[in-house]
Amino acid sequence: MDPRMLHTLLISWMAFLCFCFLVCWSRFRLELLKRELEEAHAMESLVGAGGASKASMPLGRSSR
Repeated sequence: MDPRMLHTLLISWMAFLCFCFLVCWSRFRLELLKRELEEAHAMESLVGAGGASKASMPLGRSSR
């Protein structure tokens, strides 16, 4: 390999690693949101029809 191409190769690897990190981060956030949604559905089914006003409360980290 030509020594002048080492810089280009390293930049390409870094760009690919950054892209992989972004994909993994978005999947992680998606799974957290999915877990919160499933938890809200489970709480709504446990509470029943009487707690419909509580189930409409927005989800967030401060509600825990």
